[in-house]
Amino acid sequence: VFGWIRPGEPLAAAELAWRDARLSHTRNGLYGAMWAAALGSAAMVAGSVDEALDLASTVVPPRSALADAIALGRVQAAATDLSEDGVRAALDAIHAAYGHLHWVHVLNNAAVIAYALAAGRGDFGRSVSLAVTAGWDTDSAGATVGAVAGALLGVNGIGEQWTAPLKGRIDTSMPGGPQQIVDLAARTVALAGR
Repeated sequence: VFGWIRPGEPLAAAELAWRDARLSHTRNGLYGAMWAAALGSAAMVAGSVDEALDLASTVVPPRSALADAIALGRVQAAATDLSEDGVRAALDAIHAAYGHLHWVHVLNNAAVIAYALAAGRGDFGRSVSLAVTAGWDTDSAGATVGAVAGALLGVNGIGEQWTAPLKGRIDTSMPGGPQQIVDLAARTVALAGR
């Protein structure tokens, strides 16, 4: 959400994430929250996946393990084709580097997010599918990739096969129950104006 309320301001989005994440995270966990916020912010204004990834990476310490994980994901995306064998080889390389970590660790999941976005090359369904295929924190990685790809593409670029089943609503266990997506977007835009 920090990226959505600071569109085009990756550093400001990262600062908000830092304020929140420092209560429970350290080092790479903190950098990961900052990167995710910057990625959402950048996606709102970037012209491509690579531009969004480049902008978001400016908030990550360059010698950190997180910077290495993001780089690995991008390198694997650039070095492999999207055949079944190519995807398997890329994900195997990421698993070889980070398979020893917990399934919700930031390093393995950041590598997957960077890989899925870069390898998906702007295709919403392919990008989300790659994130989920990797395993680990599939709901968070898939949601992050879907949000970034969706922001880059706009609602019409996502594809009706993904949007039509939602019928413009989202069900939630939060107070208030089901919500209209356009209403939630309007609330986010209003928050961004503050």
